[in-house]
Order: sequence, then structure tokens, then C-alpha cells
Amino acid sequence: FVFAVARNVWLRAASAYHFLNATQRAGPMAMHGGQPIPVAQRETWPTWPEFCKDPSVIARRAFCRGRCWEWHTLLTHLAPQAPCLVDFAGRPFVDYVADTEHLEEDMKEILSELRKRVAEQIDADAGRAWPTPPPPAPGMLRLPHANAMLSSTAEQRGHRLRALFGPGNAACAQQIARAYREDVELLHR
Repeated sequence: FVFAVARNVWLRAASAYHFLNATQRAGPMAMHGGQPIPVAQRETWPTWPEFCKDPSVIARRAFCRGRCWEWHTLLTHLAPQAPCLVDFAGRPFVDYVADTEHLEEDMKEILSELRKRVAEQIDADAGRAWPTPPPPAPGMLRLPHANAMLSSTAEQRGHRLRALFGPGNAACAQQIARAYREDVELLHR
């Protein structure tokens, strides 16, 4: 049973923009517990509307300004998710895609499927003494959220998203959807 965890396209874009902005301002080492390293001036950072039009603008500017130090971070935050989940023909690599916005509920489904498969294996290996895994204890699946976009309440997330994609920025939602078209088609059908 193969599963992956993916993220809502719009929340992921907003989170990436804000995280990478903080990284750019503080310097790469500061984000990993080290001392800040001075980086290029603030005006090189794209505005939110510029980012919405083309999320890869961050990677291009970072590369062009000599900040290759965080190339992996740039890719993991900006690259589309779909290529990691399906092959070139669109066939899924995974059996289940969990969503970070409701990961606790999705983990229950994942664990249920794993328990079912273990039980099937026990039946297939009838001669062996395999223990049946117990169900998780109540509250065991309480997962901590380090990300501010996820650790806040649904109402707070909604407020943040309305500020980023609402009136005055409505085009951003469409532009992000266009930039991450394959992710939207796969994860938000």
C-alpha cells in the first residue's frame, strides 16, 4: 500500500511564498538555526501578484542573484506535486493521496487500510502466529502542526486565504491554478 501526502494548491502556494520570503529576509542559515547570512536587497523579492503570475519567478531570481544555497528548498516548495504522484501516462504511483489540511482523518483511513492488509496477510499465512495490530488509542492521531497555515483554525485559514485571493487579488487564484494546472486537475477534481 503506497500513499503520499499532498497539499491544497492555493494553501501551498501561499505558504511557499511566505516561507521563502522569510528565508530570503533572514538568510538561509537562520531558517535552520544558524546565524543570518546577508542576502540581496528586499526589492529583488517578487510581490504577491508577481508570484501569482509565475511562481517560478522566485527560483529564477534566487538563482540569478547567486543564492543557489537553497535550490533544494526552492524546488520542494515551488515544484508541482503531480509529477511525484503520477507517471507520464497519468497513472498513479500511489494508492492513496492524503491531504495535509485533514491529515488526521486521512491517517485513520491509511491505518485502516494497513490493518486490513495485515489481517489479509495473517489469513494467508494461517500457520504463522501473527499478532493482530490493535486500533490506535483515542487521541493517538493528534498530529502537531508546525506550519502556521495549518496550525490555525479553519476560520483563520479562510481569513488569510481571502486576504491573498479575495477581492483585489482574485486574479491570483486563477493564476495559481493555471501555474499548477496538473496539481489542480489531480488533487481538486
